[in-house]
Amino acid sequence: MTQQIAFQTLENVKLLNAHEILYCQADKDCCLVYLKTNAHFVASERLGQIEKKLTAPKFFRCHKSYIINIQSIREYNHSKNLILLERGFEIPLAHRRKCKFMKLIKNLHIAIGGGVIVRFKLHERWQRRVAA
Repeated sequence: MTQQIAFQTLENVKLLNAHEILYCQADKDCCLVYLKTNAHFVASERLGQIEKKLTAPKFFRCHKSYIINIQSIREYNHSKNLILLERGFEIPLAHRRKCKFMKLIKNLHIAIGGGVIVRFKLHERWQRRVAA
């Protein structure tokens, strides 16, 4: 069964399936919700309220201003500390959340359309930290 999430906007309430959400970005007292359909809207809720609705393991709070859909991750850039999502969005990873993120993706297999599986490989330095 697909998880449906209700988002309050100024005009109405939007009901979305969890897999439709690419990421959420805090913007003062509201949030920008970006969808995989190349659309986005403003939710009149704080990121913390939205975080309670978006359950793990499908979503991860990677930064104080961002929540990402784990299934949308395409790459992680160690040197720039950026998570690359589908459609080319670059999302910052907070230093204090890096270890948790590395544990999350250590053995993560992400299915991409067409049955392709991406397996994230950790840099040797992070394999030692995650194992500890």
